[in-house]
Amino acid sequence: MKTTLITRFESLGAKRTVVPVLLALVALLMCMSTYANTGRSDQPREDTETDVLKTTLARFIEQRTPVTPDQTLHVDVLMPHGTLGACHNPQPFMPNAGGRLRSTITVGLRCPDNQPVTRYFQARIRLEGNYYVAKAPLDTGHVIRTSDLIARRGDLTALSKQLVTTRSALVGQITTRRIGSRLPILENMVKSPDLIARGDEISVIAQGKGFYLTSSGIALNSAGKGDSVRIKTERGTIIRGQATAPQRAVVRF
Repeated sequence: MKTTLITRFESLGAKRTVVPVLLALVALLMCMSTYANTGRSDQPREDTETDVLKTTLARFIEQRTPVTPDQTLHVDVLMPHGTLGACHNPQPFMPNAGGRLRSTITVGLRCPDNQPVTRYFQARIRLEGNYYVAKAPLDTGHVIRTSDLIARRGDLTALSKQLVTTRSALVGQITTRRIGSRLPILENMVKSPDLIARGDEISVIAQGKGFYLTSSGIALNSAGKGDSVRIKTERGTIIRGQATAPQRAVVRF
């Protein structure tokens, strides 16, 4: 009997100890949940607005950057830490429009309905694309063939702006200097074949707004496609035109 009373007493004491502890734990968990929800209430909105602006700026840069089918453009807009402030009517713009594409550029954002009205951000650019190197040494005056070229791939923003990035722009061109094996081929290393040779009698097309005349003349220098050529007309006048086809030049007014 004594043993039974002791056991019941101990059991009753354990229950009296456990219940308050459980109630305290429940209250603590409820407080932690309320605090966590309160602390996060505004954060998702800030993150969402920042992500929207970042996406808007990145798409703007992508739309303004010419890319060929074999090229891949990567844009990472660097957003500052802290609150950016609302921008309900974002209007991206390029402060240096027309400039050469670089690995780091500045992009602007106008927010006419919010302050500050004008904001600037940095963006990292990576343009993966092909360029071409000589498969073997090419001597001066060599007419480039497809078999002379090897394609390489790299970040074009980090390489020379004179790199030739299409095979068709090189095939048929003539080297103006010796090009070493595996050396990247630049625009100033090649030239177009001469369409006009010095002393050739050529057709001269005078072209302007509302008129189109043809005559003939003598070329005073050799010229490839798009090159400037000096021409002596039938009357002895010296004019300057642009070589456009074999034995043909255009003079634009």
